[in-house]
Amino acid sequence: MATYNEVMATIAASSKDDWVKDDSGKHFTYKRDLNIRLEDSTDKVQRERRKSLKEPWAENVGVGHPAEDAGFTIYYGNSFVRHVGMVAVDEYRGYIPYPKRDLNLTTREETRTITDWEYKFARIVQPPQDDLDYYLNQAGIKVK
Repeated sequence: MATYNEVMATIAASSKDDWVKDDSGKHFTYKRDLNIRLEDSTDKVQRERRKSLKEPWAENVGVGHPAEDAGFTIYYGNSFVRHVGMVAVDEYRGYIPYPKRDLNLTTREETRTITDWEYKFARIVQPPQDDLDYYLNQAGIKVK
């Protein structure tokens, strides 16, 4: 049995090689604890929201295809742990966690950031070409 924090720490400490992915690419199972699994819940997210993103940072990513809402759900056994909202970019060739906007009050510069945990999670769920760093750079998103 694992706690919420233990599941989250396990995910953060893992790499893409620590996960088994099914042929559809929608289900991931952690090799060292088969109770920890990730499910691509993008279809459900899109049925509920059905929208492309009109954020300027998202429009600059990839080769002209609109970014769309996406997401993954973390489970421990049958128990829901957390939903992770993502942005599918470049015609689903990559997933970026939703960035937070930070405003530097001194310089008035706005930056977009994701947490280290979000970055590590995104590394796990990236498609095989794994262009996460490239997409983050294009979007001007930094890891905090």
